[in-house]
Amino acid sequence: MLTSLVLGGLLGLATAQFPPEPEGITVLKSKLHENVTISFKEVCTEDLEMDFRLVPVLIVSLEFVKPRRVSDLIRAIFFWFFEARKDPSNAPLAIWLNGGPGGSSLMGLLEELGPCSIASDSKTTVLNPWSWNNEVNLLFLDQPTQVGFSYDVPTNGTLVRTTDGEEEIHSGDFSIDIPQSNFTHHTYSLEIFDKPLYEELMYNWTHPGGFRDQALACEAALKERDSGLPHPRKNVSEICGGLALEWGDGPVTYYHTFNRGWYDIAHPKNDPFPAKHMLGYLTQESVLAALGVPVNFTSSSSAVATQFTNTFDIVHGGFLDAIGYLLDSGVKVHMMYGDRDYACNWVGGEKASLAVPYSRITEFADTGYSPLLTPEGISGMTRQLGNYSFTRVFQAGHEVPSYQPVAAYEIFMRATFNKDIPTGLLAVGDNFQTIGPKDTWHIKNIPPVMPKPQCYVLSPGTCTPEVWETVVNGSATVKDWYVVEGSGGAEDQEGFSILGGDEL
Repeated sequence: MLTSLVLGGLLGLATAQFPPEPEGITVLKSKLHENVTISFKEVCTEDLEMDFRLVPVLIVSLEFVKPRRVSDLIRAIFFWFFEARKDPSNAPLAIWLNGGPGGSSLMGLLEELGPCSIASDSKTTVLNPWSWNNEVNLLFLDQPTQVGFSYDVPTNGTLVRTTDGEEEIHSGDFSIDIPQSNFTHHTYSLEIFDKPLYEELMYNWTHPGGFRDQALACEAALKERDSGLPHPRKNVSEICGGLALEWGDGPVTYYHTFNRGWYDIAHPKNDPFPAKHMLGYLTQESVLAALGVPVNFTSSSSAVATQFTNTFDIVHGGFLDAIGYLLDSGVKVHMMYGDRDYACNWVGGEKASLAVPYSRITEFADTGYSPLLTPEGISGMTRQLGNYSFTRVFQAGHEVPSYQPVAAYEIFMRATFNKDIPTGLLAVGDNFQTIGPKDTWHIKNIPPVMPKPQCYVLSPGTCTPEVWETVVNGSATVKDWYVVEGSGGAEDQEGFSILGGDEL
């Protein structure tokens, strides 16, 4: 295990400064609720060095105040609004929520699909031609409090950073089926789990009293608790408590012993992509002042994730039922999965899409796959029936727009404006149905050359143990938050060089 980051010689690297006191803030009181206010600050081009000529911005925090016995409770929810670049008055509105739980939606904004991304110097920005706000008004929301720039009571404090807790999402979903293809050979011909390990995991899953039975028993206990019965037969924690140990000894723990990225099976465990330049960018006092935020940035809240885990939310059930309800209510549902993502892998995503209980479940299963055609060629395969689709995006990891911005953009725009996902040429009605094979396992892809890690010190998970040790002992040289000297530093990586930059 990598050691904690010791402040000592790294004081210059830490997000040590407290944020500046917000200035130039406009505060409006809600006309609908006396305890709701909206505070905002218009951001100018000079402050953030972004191209805002076509992207007006509003920074808003909502403060919900509920009287309590001891004191008032404040909830300040941060969101960032971008008008559409084209005809914003008539453009639809899209709300982006990152998952986690506990992940800031600014990851989506600055790493995936927003109007700008952050350059490798972590100080400047680069215009994104495939931003989803080209034709749609975009709202990025940090939720719940303690995530991103959302907060309750601003409190000064310090952080000792470790390499633990770097994941952005739950450690895998509980599934009722584990296909062999998920563990042995798949569409990239990379053997992640060998046959003996696969057989061991399958035994742990299927044997009487094994993980599958425990998961089902936990789900039943949670439903019984939620039903309001006065005397549950057993304590939920007693029934569900063993799941974490069982799952921890299973595919998640085993996978983390391999040199494979959690979010990209073709990348190393210390994955350099998507680059975490936003973390350095959002530590700058000038940026915090321009945003008018009274707190530092939290990209991912382990406290939020822990609470979801402790309440067994992920095994609770009802998620697919909720999607089915939306579909039967006429709401569009379109899923996209990168086929190199392990955390939210497309195999499980496809099975989930086929298991959604709605009125056309049989028709959807009988629907074939058609190629996803984009300006870059065939970018994936899509199964679509009316307003429901599932797309396997080729050569993409977890954050699909980061890997395949054109494909993600086309899927989103076609879904938004009621065009077919495969071509974007046909108007979609209830009778629209793609034609083709019932699965896509025959399509094999060649994995890219595995990139080498690049240690970005604000994201310790990008650093190998050897390089991180040079950071801890103070022997590393750091420029623009990257280790550029020392064993395996950025200077030794393929395709990476630093021209200039500030040395820390």
